[in-house]
Amino acid sequence: MSDGKARKLKEIMKYSDIETKRFGFRIYRGVVNDVNEKAILSAILENGVDIAILRVPSQRQFQIPRLERIGFPYLVADTLVRYRVDLAKYEPKSLRNRNLDFVQCLPEHAAPLGILVKSIFANYTNHYFSNPLLDRKDILAAFEDWALRYIGSDNEGRICWLVKQGDEYVAFATCAFDENLCEGVLYGVKSSASGRGIYGDLIKFTQRYFKNKGYSAMSVSTQVQNLAVQRVWSREGFKLSNSFATVHINSLLSRSVIEKRVIDIKVAASDILNCGEFSGDMNPLHFDDDFAKDIGFEGRIVHGLVLSSAISKYYGTEFPGKGTIFMGYSYKFLKPVYPGRSYRLTISFPFIDFQKGIYRSLAKVTGEKNDICLLSYNDLYKKAK
Repeated sequence: MSDGKARKLKEIMKYSDIETKRFGFRIYRGVVNDVNEKAILSAILENGVDIAILRVPSQRQFQIPRLERIGFPYLVADTLVRYRVDLAKYEPKSLRNRNLDFVQCLPEHAAPLGILVKSIFANYTNHYFSNPLLDRKDILAAFEDWALRYIGSDNEGRICWLVKQGDEYVAFATCAFDENLCEGVLYGVKSSASGRGIYGDLIKFTQRYFKNKGYSAMSVSTQVQNLAVQRVWSREGFKLSNSFATVHINSLLSRSVIEKRVIDIKVAASDILNCGEFSGDMNPLHFDDDFAKDIGFEGRIVHGLVLSSAISKYYGTEFPGKGTIFMGYSYKFLKPVYPGRSYRLTISFPFIDFQKGIYRSLAKVTGEKNDICLLSYNDLYKKAK
C-alpha cells in the first residue's frame, strides 16, 4: 500500500487501542464529513476491522444508506449532540451549593472515583448499548476506564475532580483541553444526591475554572435522548452547535472466539458443470472464456453457489457439525473466483453462545495475493446438548 493511500485511510478512521482491549474486537473510529463508501470499504479491508465506529454530521445523515453498497452489517447507534459556550462573553454563575469541595483527582483517588462512576452509569445508555456484539459489563467498565484516564496532572490536557458534600463523594467531573478549546467530557452525580442542583454546579465550576485559565470557548456533548443535562447546559449559557449520527459497522474481519479454520480450495471445471446442470444456471459467464472476457473478466468465473456449498459443507460436517441449521446469511463478492486457481477459505466465529446454540460466523475467500474475493456472513443454529 502506498504512503499516500495509507494516509487517506487513516484520515477516515484510526485504530482505538483502548476500545479494542476493552471489548475484544478490533475497533477503529473516525468522523466522516461525507460517506464515501468506497474509501470506507478500503479502510475496513486494509485494517482488518471488526467494528468501525463512525460519526457522520447530522446534515449528512441521508448519506448513511450508501453503506448498503459495501455489504457489511451496520446500524445507526445513536445521535450525539454538541453544545458550546463563548466564555469570553459569558460570565459563569455562582454555585448553588456553597458546601461543595472540589478535589482534583490524584492516583490515590482512583478507587472512590471508580465506585462513583459505576454507580452513576450503571443504567446509562449510549451508542455501545445499541451494538448487540458488545457485552454490557464491558460497557460499564469502559465508562470507569474513561474517567480514570483523567486522573493526574492538569498539564497533560486532562483533569478530573471528585466532589465532596460533607464526608461523602457525591459527584465527579472530567475535562479535556488543548491550546484553544476546553471540553467537559464526563460529568456525573450519584442518584442519592440528585435534585440538589449539584450537576449545575459541576458545569458552573468547570466553566469558571477554564475561563480563569484564559479559554474563550468550551464544549460539551451527550446523546440526544439525555434531555435533563441539555436543559442544564442551556441555562448555563451553552448553545447547540452541531450533532452527529453514530454508525457502527460490524465487519468482524479479525475476531474469532475459537481458532480460525483455513482450507485450501481450487474449483475444477467439472465443479462448475455439475453446479450448472443441477441448478439450471448455464449462464455462459461460467462456461465461455471469450464471453466472460467481453464483459471484463479474465475468463469464465465460478458460480457463487459452488463456494456456498464448500462453506456449507464445513458448517454441517465439521463445526458446529451435524444438525447445524442456517438461520440467515449474506454474501459480498469483492472479486471474481476463477476455476483452476488456488484460493484459501478462512472460517472464523466472532460470536458463539454455546448454551443457546447460536453461532455467528464469517467465511472469507482470498486469492493468491491475499486479496479478498468473498465475505460470507452466516448466522447458524445448532441445538445445544
